Amino acid sequence: MTQAESGEAFFSAADQIDQFRVEPRTGFGVLSAKQDFNSGMPQVGALFSALHRSLPSDSDLDHLPDQAFSGGLRFDHQWSDRTWKLAGFLAGSRVQGGGVQRSAEILGISRKNLWEKRKQHGLLD
Repeated sequence: MTQAESGEAFFSAADQIDQFRVEPRTGFGVLSAKQDFNSGMPQVGALFSALHRSLPSDSDLDHLPDQAFSGGLRFDHQWSDRTWKLAGFLAGSRVQGGGVQRSAEILGISRKNLWEKRKQHGLLD
């Protein structure tokens, strides 16, 4: 859990200091589980993560998504004295709130192009 953060900036032209919101209160959670069977020959695992932001009612931070979830399953199985191995995974994610759409609009691109640009620049995990 992180608390809401604010910042200050000095504007010399107006000779004033303005305060602004930087980040809303945000909660994070991660759950991971893994199970071995038969001396570790087959293994299965699962991972789930969640994020929730308490966005203010005004529009200061409405470019941020308010919720995001991701989850995945993985497996592997080894046989013939660990000579062979089959492994795989299935993962997915969901981002909720106007943030992704708003970020894409600010950048002047579609949501699909935003994802492709992030992938192109190595910003996807």
